[in-house]
Amino acid sequence: PCEERGFTCHSERLLSSPPVRFRAHYRGLGSMREPCRPGTIEYFLAERYCLFTVDRAGQVLRGEIHHTPWLLEGAEAEFEFNDLPAAHGIRLPDAKPLLHYARQLVVYLWSLDHAPWSALPSLEGVGARTAEIV
Repeated sequence: PCEERGFTCHSERLLSSPPVRFRAHYRGLGSMREPCRPGTIEYFLAERYCLFTVDRAGQVLRGEIHHTPWLLEGAEAEFEFNDLPAAHGIRLPDAKPLLHYARQLVVYLWSLDHAPWSALPSLEGVGARTAEIV
């Protein structure tokens, strides 16, 4: 059963200087949870109903998303290597990461529209606290 919920993620950025590698093995722990509750870290991280990206010209685009609430379960990971944070001057804490796994979720995305900076969400507006990475 656990093997059905596991996968490996591998990435290499060969054109960066120095090259950046990432490889991790993830595994869901199997205990299905109720939908995320508002006010929890899981709700803040997972329940997104719009997305933001940029086009090739650097313009911010926004797209509406529809999906049922995520059913998350706990997860664990084994990181073989993760050069990405250090390549950007970030030192990750020695604490165990917060990981979740979802089996599947169908998501519908509407067409993307240009979004002015004033339309971008504020972290404080959703009750989130920012954290400094040391």
